[in-house]
This record gives sequence, structure tokens and C-alpha cells, in this order.
Amino acid sequence: MKIITWNCNMAFRKKADLMLAQQPDILVVPECEHLDKHVFGGKAVATTNAPSNASTKAPTSAAANTPVNASASSAAKTPANASASAAANAPAKTSANAPASATTNARAGASVPKPTDSLWFGHNLNKGLGVFSYSDFRFQVLDVYDDQLKMIVPIAVSNGRFSFTLFAIWANNPNDPDGQYVEQVWKALQRYDALIKNTRTILIGDFNSNTIWDRPRREGNHSAVVKKLAAKGVHSLYHHYFNLVQGSELHPTLYLYRKKERPYHLDYCFASNDFLKRLTKVEVGEFQTWSAYSDHMPLIISFK
Repeated sequence: MKIITWNCNMAFRKKADLMLAQQPDILVVPECEHLDKHVFGGKAVATTNAPSNASTKAPTSAAANTPVNASASSAAKTPANASASAAANAPAKTSANAPASATTNARAGASVPKPTDSLWFGHNLNKGLGVFSYSDFRFQVLDVYDDQLKMIVPIAVSNGRFSFTLFAIWANNPNDPDGQYVEQVWKALQRYDALIKNTRTILIGDFNSNTIWDRPRREGNHSAVVKKLAAKGVHSLYHHYFNLVQGSELHPTLYLYRKKERPYHLDYCFASNDFLKRLTKVEVGEFQTWSAYSDHMPLIISFK
């Protein structure tokens, strides 16, 4: 199974084939436009009712608005205190590069294969959270979904043989006085505590956070999120794969204003221990390949 998250910086319909060249089974896309704006396989994506609302392996050592109706077929930036001095190093050579043909088609807005299933959440029809299946996995938004948590959505994923809980994340709620970025993830961990288990659990997307911006005396900073998930047996797959600690990332997932000298790591995939044992590869897209399409780089996770 391959699961990818990519904050597409809007207009995903013009870039979808670029991402499909990576052959995802499940795709989580912050800043994605409403499905009605998409054309897949020459036809609009069908919708049904839903609830309202790449890096090479390193040596072993130790970033929304109120949701409206979600559609289904079955601005987030770095925090204001981001600084270049806290940036991660330049990425290593990756394989998350789209073929030239995909690049050409993306610019032309060519139609791409219709997903098996899809969901969308948002208020701004040009900029919400899209979730797509390009495999036999189907989605069902869980009844406990709380739209006050904006773009953090618990989804039951199943193909009839295997099922798990997926939290699709775009942490961005500018109307919350408690904090619009990682504070949203922290609140979701409290709200969905019973759903987050040490088996069959994945949280993936744009968290808009990093431990370099921790406010030590403030509840719910990035390190607190990581610690709470770890206590549940849920860990960052990027950090596990590259044997890195939080805040020491070598592969940026965002280049602020698409400037290579402003790199940060804000996109994550946290998963339970059973997924960790099946992990085969973690990739982060390269600046030279993806910066023409978004300020974010795709995070690509592969399991056996």
C-alpha cells in the first residue's frame, strides 16, 4: 500500500496526473478544490452523500475553513514565527520525481483516471481538503466527526479484506483563538482519543507544525502532540525511517514562498506500530521537481 499527502497549493485538477505518476493507493490533498471542479477520465467525479460538515534512505542511527457537505464517490502556511535559521537542510536525492510526460499533461490540464472513491471538506470551494482512493479502498466518514475541528477528519478505510482508521489532516483554523495550526491537532487528539490506537491507525497530512516552534509553557505544542501519540503506540514514519528526532529533519516538505533558502518540515504521517512494522520506504519530493506546482513537497509512504 502506498499513501501520499501533498498540499497542492490549490488547482489540484491541473496537477493530479503529476501525483498519479507516483501510483498512490490513497491520496490526501490539503488545499484541494471541490470535486465538482474536477474532471477525471473525461467525466466529472461522481459523488454520493456523506456527513455534513521523496527521499532515499539515510544511514541507521538514531502545514481551513468550516466544512460544508463532504462529497464522496462510494492557507496553510508556516506559522508566523518561521525563520530561515530554524530551517532543515537541503534534501537528499529522491525518487519522488514525476516523469516529463506527467509534467506536460499537468500543465495542459489533461484528464486523469477517475478515483475509486473520494471525499472533500471545506467552505471555500477552491481550497479545502481532498481524500482520494486509487485502489479498492473505500471511505466512510465516522459518525463522531466534529466539524468544529475543521480539517481533521476521521475516516474508516476498508477494502473488504483490511480496514483501518485514517485521520486526514490540514491543520488550519484561523478562527480559533487557541491557535490555528498544531493546536487543532492537539484538540483532535483529545476529541478522538478512543479512536487512536496502537493498531490500524494513520494520521497524515499538513500539520503546519514543527518542534522548532514549540512554546514550552503552552499546552498542545508539536512536541506534546508527538509525545501523546507515542504513548498510544503511534509514531512519525519519516522519523522512524530516517532515525531522526523531531526538529532535526533533513528533507523539507515546504519551501516558504517557494524559496529554496526557506525550507521547513511540516507534513507528517504518524502510524500505529503494526503499520510501522510493514513500512518499506519513505520519500519526500525534490524542490526542483515540485516547486513549480506547490510550495509543499509530497510525502510518500510505502508499506508491504
